[in-house]
Order: sequence, then structure tokens, then C-alpha cells
Amino acid sequence: MNQKVKETNCLNSNEYDNLKKMLLKRGIFSEAMLDEQLPIFCSDTEGMGAYYFMTTSLDLVAEHFESISCAGILSESSGELGHNIEISNNKGSSAIFIAGGSLDNILSTEQKIEQMYHGYRLQSYLTQSKINPLRVYFLNKPRSKIKTNDSEEFDIRKIIDQDFLVSTMQETRTRYQQLLNASKHSEGPVIEVTDGRYGETRIMICIKQEYANNYLSQITTVTNFYQLRSRRKYIEPLANNRVIVSLYFPGISENIIHNLVEDLSLIHLMRRENFGPFIIRASFNIRQAFFIHAASTFTHHFISDFDSEYVAITRVLRDYPEQLGALRNIRNHYIKSNYSEERIFETVFRYPEIVKNIYGYFSRRFNPYRVKENPQELKDKAHNDIQLLVQNDIDKAILKWFLLFSDKTLKTNFYFKQKMALSFRMDGSIVNKLEYPENPYAIILILGKEFSGYHVRFRPIARGGIRIIRSNDK
Repeated sequence: MNQKVKETNCLNSNEYDNLKKMLLKRGIFSEAMLDEQLPIFCSDTEGMGAYYFMTTSLDLVAEHFESISCAGILSESSGELGHNIEISNNKGSSAIFIAGGSLDNILSTEQKIEQMYHGYRLQSYLTQSKINPLRVYFLNKPRSKIKTNDSEEFDIRKIIDQDFLVSTMQETRTRYQQLLNASKHSEGPVIEVTDGRYGETRIMICIKQEYANNYLSQITTVTNFYQLRSRRKYIEPLANNRVIVSLYFPGISENIIHNLVEDLSLIHLMRRENFGPFIIRASFNIRQAFFIHAASTFTHHFISDFDSEYVAITRVLRDYPEQLGALRNIRNHYIKSNYSEERIFETVFRYPEIVKNIYGYFSRRFNPYRVKENPQELKDKAHNDIQLLVQNDIDKAILKWFLLFSDKTLKTNFYFKQKMALSFRMDGSIVNKLEYPENPYAIILILGKEFSGYHVRFRPIARGGIRIIRSNDK
């Protein structure tokens, strides 16, 4: 090994020479190509990084080098920035995925992994090449000491993969155990941020497996919003129905860490298809996207547009219940067709800055980090912008109801760190008196990953709750 290679190489001279001999013996690559490509692969600045080599045997390193090199050759020969490649063994116990290029390319690979290899261990590394970095995913079926899941077991040595215990340092195992202990009485995700090696920021998340089905691609959607790319990430499924995710980034500022942790505490509550388009198409962050989902749900259910003619007709027909019922059905059909969820989303994409100001007003009212800021100025700005900039009556009505949702919400758990659903308690006077003659004491909107519903009460203490009604088309 020459001096230049030695300066950035993650392997010592003997390890590097043994790896090169192993690859020459396999006969796939010439010595000239290995002399050109192997130093890059083993480099701490351009290749897989030091931690990969610390925790991976030389046999596996040789296999991985072959796979990644072939992917690079294919990418260059196709003329594309990135290529998706899958390599799996016949028994289904392990697989390698390699992706590069656009965010869509990365997300399609991760969604395929989630569908095909749910419950597998994942180790992912980003090659450090400045020209065409590749995201590499290594998947293996976990082998824990106990063979059947036990949700009451919290000894990391019994419920994590045995290879993990062999390949990691005591410091890492202790960190995993401490996070697992912290999650013992938590239903939601437990998130910890610490400093990692090499000036990295380490984010660890412990979450129940039932909420982790699409977590890999959801995390990528969130981190991409902040233009962050993890150098490496790991998913360790545990035999107590929990999962620990570890993400390593180049050093992140305190402000971004705070926002990122808030976003990561939300994503298990909603399907990616419900918030992804808002982030990708209109540059909303996760909290804004979740607010849009809540405000849209509320607007779609409660928006009303009573003009003087309609009110006059209802008064004429008040002694004719059948005709009055038919009139209300016609009006409801009109409202639902003009204010469908799709139509509401069109308005959101057409006026993203007004929507962001409406969310800003909501945030200043309820976010404990922003309560000292004046919410009224953002409310006034949003109101004035709706009046001056929005010409279409339907757009104007939708945005007014978004603002009404922010204004009439009295309490919410939106900014709580641990939650299993979002809830918004609203002033009962928000409903229209023509449709609801008696004002409720409170209307509580609850949004979960698989449902949405309302709890309406007419007294401070009232029995009842969410009634689950499954849709016929789901």
C-alpha cells in the first residue's frame, strides 16, 4: 500500500493486502482495476467510511465491493446518474440493494425493501463519491436469542440479533439498552440525539413495530426536506415487537435538530402518501403537512356556504319536511363536489405561502417554543392576503376555513413529543346554527394513521367516544 492510499484507508496494510488477494482470487476484477477502485472503496473520505470496516468481516467486504463496483459500472454504461439493483440469496435470508441518483430512485428502492423485507435487519451506507454517490442497503434476517416475540422482555442481549452483539462495541450495546429502557412505558417513538464519532450527529429512535412499516422511506422524505443525507443508517428489529433505528449525519445545527426531531415524532401517525406530496411539490415541512391534513379534514366536513336565497327558501319550506330534506341533500351534494379533498388540495398548492402563514398563526398559539411570539400579526396577514390575493370564491372559502380552524382550536396535542394520534379540541360555536341549532360544548377532531373521527359533547362531562365506521371501499 503506497503512502497516499495509506493516509485515507480504513484498513491497515495487512487487511488491505488480504482483501486485494481475496478479490484477485475470485477472478472478477483485474489487478489494474483493483488498484484504481479498491483504494476509493476503502477510503474514509470517498468510500464506505471507517465504521463500516470496523463492523464488517473481510469476506463480506469482498462480496460488497463486487456488488457495488458492478452497480457503478452499470450506472456509467447506462448514462444515468443512478441505478437500482437488487441482489438476494435463494433462501431469502439476506439481500443487497444499491440505489443512486434522484430522491424518487432512493424512495422506490426503500419502499420495495419495506414491502419485501419487513422485519429484517438493515445496514445502509452512502458512498462518499462526489460525482455519483450510491446508497447501499444490506439486509439480513435477524437471529435473536429468544425465538418467539416477548413484549415484556427488555434485555437487549436476548432480543437483538446475535451478530449485532458480536460486531458492535460495548459502548454501542449500552446505548441501545438505555434507549430500550426509556421506551418501556411509551406508546409513541422515543428519540435521542447524541454526538457520534467523526463529528457526526447521531439520532436514535425506538418505536413499536406496528408503526414502523413504512418508517424507512418516511424518514428519507423528512430528512430530504432539510437537505440532509445520512452517511449511514441501521434498523434493528427486536424480539419484543420494537424496532431501533439509528441515523448518522454530518454535524447538524441545533435549530435543524430541534425541527427534525419534532418531525420524526409525527411521521408514524400518517401514511406517507398523505403528507409526501405536500413536502415534495410545495416545500411544506412535516408539521405544516400534518396541519394541512387536519385542516383539510375539518374543512371538508364542516364547510358551509349559506347565501340569503338559500336561507329564504328554508324558511318557506320549514313546514314541508320532505321538500326541505331534498333541498338540503342538493345543497350537501353541491358543497361536497365543490369542496372535495382534491379541490381543497388544489387550493393549498395554489396558495402555499398563505397556508404557511395560517399554520404560523396556529404554531404561535400552541408551540411552546413560539408562544412568546405575537400570533395576531400572522392571523391579520393571512386574512388580508385571502381578501386581496385570492380571486376564486371556492379558494377563498377554503382558506377562510383553514384560518377558522386555527382560530377556533382551543387545545391540541400537536406539539407533544409522544402521541399516538392527533387531537384538536374546537369551540362548539364553529358549527353553523342553521344545520346545528344547539351549539356543542366542544368538538374534538382525532386523526390516527388508519382513521379520523369526531367526538362531539354538549356538556363538560359527557359519555361516548369515537365510533369506528369502516369505509365500504377500503
